[in-house]
Amino acid sequence: MRWTRLLVVVLSLAFTSGLVLYSVQAKSECTSAHDLEQGAPALCRGVLFPRDWALQAIACVQLDLPQAEAERASAMAGEADCQNTMRSLQTAYESHLTEYEKLTRRAAGLSHKPWYESPILWFGVGLAGGVGVAVLLRQ
Repeated sequence: MRWTRLLVVVLSLAFTSGLVLYSVQAKSECTSAHDLEQGAPALCRGVLFPRDWALQAIACVQLDLPQAEAERASAMAGEADCQNTMRSLQTAYESHLTEYEKLTRRAAGLSHKPWYESPILWFGVGLAGGVGVAVLLRQ
C-alpha cells in the first residue's frame, strides 16, 4: 500500500508539474507588436517576422502626398491631351470618309446632286415664272 501511495504521489506531482510547465509555455495570442532579437523567446504566439521586414513594408506603404498629387495632375493633363487628340483624329477620319464617299460616287457615276441643283426643279421654276409673267402681261 505504501508503494501505491508513493506511486500516486509521484504521478500526481509529475502530472501537476507538467501542467505548470505547459501553462508557462502556452502563450496567449499577440495583441501588439513586440521587438525581438534573433534567438530570444517570443512573449506571445502569432505571426512573427523580422523588424527589418516590417520597416521595409512601412517604407513601401508610405505615401508622399505632394508627389502623388503632382503625378495625378500630370496624368490628368496627359489624359486631356489624349482626349483632344482622339477628338481631332475622329473629326479628320469623318471628313476623309465623307470625301472618300464623294469621290467613290463620282467615279462610279452615282454622284448625287442636292435637290436644289436638280434641272427638273429649275425647269419647273422657269415654267412657273414664265406662265406668271405671261399672265401678268396679258392683263
